[in-house]
Amino acid sequence: MKNFKSALRTVFIAWMLGTAATCIYAQNTTYADDYWLDWKETEITSFPDFDLNRAINIEAMPGSRMNWFIDPKTITIDKDSVVRYVVIATSNTGAQNAMYEGILCAQNTYKIYARAVGDGGWRAVENPEWKNLRDAPALSHERMIAQIYMCENASRPRSVESVIRRLRTPYASQKP
Repeated sequence: MKNFKSALRTVFIAWMLGTAATCIYAQNTTYADDYWLDWKETEITSFPDFDLNRAINIEAMPGSRMNWFIDPKTITIDKDSVVRYVVIATSNTGAQNAMYEGILCAQNTYKIYARAVGDGGWRAVENPEWKNLRDAPALSHERMIAQIYMCENASRPRSVESVIRRLRTPYASQKP
C-alpha cells in the first residue's frame, strides 16, 4: 500500500508539473497570437505599374524554360507585414505573364492578387486566398522568392532595400 501511495503521489506531481508547464507555455505564446488576432490585411485597391526593362532577372526556378524577373519599383511592405511585388515570367518565344503577389513571411503563406497576360493589363484574381508555401511545389517561384529574397529566417520580411540587394546579388555574402 505504501508503494501504491508513493506511485500515486509521483503521478500526481508529474501531472501538476505538466499542467503548470502547459500554463506557462500558453502565457508565453501570446508573442504573435495577439498580433494575429488583430491582424488586418491592407486593402489592395490598385495594382502597380511594372516595367520589364527595369526588372531584375532572378533564378527562381533552376532549369525552367521561363525567365523570371522582379521589378524592384513594385516591392512594398505595408503595416500588415506583407511583402508585395510584381514577378514577370517570359518565355523564349517572347510571351510574357506578370503576377502581383504577396508573401506573409511569418505565416509562410502567399497570395496572388492579379495577373497580366501580354499587354492586356491587370486582371484581379477573384477572391484571392492565402496559400501555404509548404504546399507549393519545391521549385515554385513563390517558394524560391520567399526563401531566397523576401523572408528573414522564414519569420519576418526583409527590408525593401535588403530585398533589392539580394535580388541583385542573391548568393553573395551580404547583410540582412
